[in-house]
Amino acid sequence: MNASLDAMLKRLDDPAHLHASAAFTEALARLHFAAEHRLALSVVVGASGTGKTTLLRRFRRDLAASAACIVQFQLAALTAAELQKMLAQQLGLRLRHSWVDIARRLTEYGYDQTPLILLADDASNAHGESLDSLSRLWDADSTGQLRISMVMAIDELSLAAWPEQWLQRIDLRVELQRWSIDDVTQFLQSVVGDERRRQRGFEPAAIERLHELSHGLPRLLRRYAHLALLATEGQERTMVDEHTVTGATHELCRVGASQHHDGPAIEFLDDDVIG
Repeated sequence: MNASLDAMLKRLDDPAHLHASAAFTEALARLHFAAEHRLALSVVVGASGTGKTTLLRRFRRDLAASAACIVQFQLAALTAAELQKMLAQQLGLRLRHSWVDIARRLTEYGYDQTPLILLADDASNAHGESLDSLSRLWDADSTGQLRISMVMAIDELSLAAWPEQWLQRIDLRVELQRWSIDDVTQFLQSVVGDERRRQRGFEPAAIERLHELSHGLPRLLRRYAHLALLATEGQERTMVDEHTVTGATHELCRVGASQHHDGPAIEFLDDDVIG
């Protein structure tokens, strides 16, 4: 692999190479508002691949210098027992996982006026018992001084199916929108960087095709752009064109559809870091 292509692929797949779209910037600002005003429950709503995990991770990084205790975990498929153990560990209770221990630690935070911010990713697949366990946290502090702020990432359909008592608790709804064609163009140009001087990059029609095929989902866009860059290199060309994008994404779909017959399909990281 030549150095130019390697540099572009590294930027493309680097979670730190973030395109802060207007929607992302607005969503991040609203989460900071929720933390500053200690709102009890905020939900980040968006389709899979829009960048909910990226947003939560960036938010946590922003809070690193604050006095708050930050707890973050993937809520999907966690049982109540697993959730309780994970919560206890992140609260510094390494060997004590009982609810009494957790409540005692939260009471300490209440006396110390230490805010607690809980970031729960992938709440779309949360067990009902896990939600029940989380709801107990709001009443666990015997001092009445601790304000717990929860931020939960979820998709629209799953949110609609939430228990009524949870829906009533929502103080703030933050929506992540898909990328526009301008977002896609800016991101891919940043990925190409100085390689444009060597006539490397994506033709305008290729960018439009990538936007169309990915439906503006950052995660899919990165996948398709990755394949298109590799395909272009295999053709010993420097500029990704529309036909190469179409061919590369068609091949991805074909491989995925044939995995039951020909072995496992191509795997990509699917953790929303790249979308």
